[in-house]
Amino acid sequence: MLRKTVILQQVLPIIVGVAWLFVLVGVRMYHTQSLQFGFYIWNTFLAIVPLVISGWLAQQQRIHLKAIIAIIIWLLFLPNAPYLITDIVHYEERMNVPFWYDIVVTFSAALLGLAITLQSIYFTAILFRKHCSKRTTISLIYVVLILCTYGVYLGRFERFNSWDIVSNTYELITTVCYQWLLPWRYVRVWSFCLVFGSLLFWAYLLVHHFRSQAFAVRHLRK
Repeated sequence: MLRKTVILQQVLPIIVGVAWLFVLVGVRMYHTQSLQFGFYIWNTFLAIVPLVISGWLAQQQRIHLKAIIAIIIWLLFLPNAPYLITDIVHYEERMNVPFWYDIVVTFSAALLGLAITLQSIYFTAILFRKHCSKRTTISLIYVVLILCTYGVYLGRFERFNSWDIVSNTYELITTVCYQWLLPWRYVRVWSFCLVFGSLLFWAYLLVHHFRSQAFAVRHLRK
């Protein structure tokens, strides 16, 4: 179980990243007198939701009913974090803004989305690890990331969002059923999920390795 102070320390760089992105977007909006990149504000808010939930999960000693409900909600909102990475598709050179500035904005958002995704997975993995072996936990993380990238696909290409579970239930369920029951007809969907999910999984393993190395160094110094 992680203490709240430890959790706060670990998410502090993300908080700084959110502030940095908001400043960049705010300056851009002021300079252009346009809300053109205003979607980053809302998308970032949605991305933070699973991070908050996973921070709570990391403090739980066992998987009880509230934790199960929280995990389900976490899974539904988690795609909003890596979705920020795909917002890079909005980049194009514009006359009223230096091209390098929009590169910084889109890259900052993508990096923030990746950081939130990995930190959220890390927090939830702490709870999984209390009940599962290391190998099982790693496998669960990979499955979660594939499901997560499927959610990104639904949002980026099918234009669904988290709220459509309530507001557009029939169309969402119909689309999901077709894609899951007839996967050979939707090679594009599952190719995206496999490639993007594996990329996120590799990033998670890389960060996990660096965490382990840092812990080992601190342990040796003691």
